[in-house]
Amino acid sequence: MASPDADFAALMEDMRAYAAREAAYWESDGTQKYWEIPTKAAWTFNPQNIEAMKVPFDRSALNTQLSAEYDGTGDNEVRVLMGTELQINYMAMMERAFRERHKLALRSFAHRTARANAHADNSYGVHTHTVLGLVQDLLSA
Repeated sequence: MASPDADFAALMEDMRAYAAREAAYWESDGTQKYWEIPTKAAWTFNPQNIEAMKVPFDRSALNTQLSAEYDGTGDNEVRVLMGTELQINYMAMMERAFRERHKLALRSFAHRTARANAHADNSYGVHTHTVLGLVQDLLSA
């Protein structure tokens, strides 16, 4: 039986813990707000190191697994394909959100423009390629 990717599971635990801290913060007397960052040890925790930001969200093992499912060398089960795609897409979304929260104003402007163009792209945009593509893959499985 396939199990969730370790990095994906760790990010889910980070999100659960973050939600608990947020709830405690808003229920408290307003002490210092917690700075939400992924806890993966290989990362330097430096938001100015743009290249290193990808470490907590590394999807290379999941991408390899997904390729094996598509080329027929994997488990060849719909549940594995669906679970793998869901983890890849969710981790990518978390990485984009993290980068959005921790970037400088100039990068923010440049990123906003590029992101709007990417979202509007009919071939590879998040709406037509990722979300719609996932639904089409699920329905055709």
